Amino acid sequence: NHWCFGDAEGYCAEGATLSEDRSSCSCNQGYSGPTNGDTCTKCEAEQLCPGGDIAPGDCPRGKTSNADHTACVYKPGYYAITNAGPTSDGERCPANSACPGGEAGAVITCSDNAMPNSDKTACKCTAGFTGPNNGACAACPANSACPGGDAQPQTCQPNSVPASPLAINCE
Repeated sequence: NHWCFGDAEGYCAEGATLSEDRSSCSCNQGYSGPTNGDTCTKCEAEQLCPGGDIAPGDCPRGKTSNADHTACVYKPGYYAITNAGPTSDGERCPANSACPGGEAGAVITCSDNAMPNSDKTACKCTAGFTGPNNGACAACPANSACPGGDAQPQTCQPNSVPASPLAINCE
């Protein structure tokens, strides 16, 4: 990481890469600072930092930066409206839906007998029903208990019965 340009020379700062011709250093993705500067500053969680001498930028509402700070992605609980561009805000997840976040900003409408989990990132079957997360929920099988979520039905032991019509445990 040693650079030379004319009579000047130095070492690249942490978070910087030496140019191919060894004449300059520039900050890596996820860092910001001037070319050949003494420091490259690590970007904060919600900032875009493509590298070089480009100043960091903030992500729009409902978005955060990806792991390498090169793009804004949707936060869990937010989704993309139709025709949203990279500078568009994320929208809060609608009622009875899940929005896992990420690049696509998808919305999953919860099926019958399902509801979104507390952070609205997945649809889970309600008590008395069984099925995969974000999928269809079926009634709990006879003589079984279904606590909800993605838990498998639990067969009640001999001489016990489901505790209620919602069948969340056996008695």
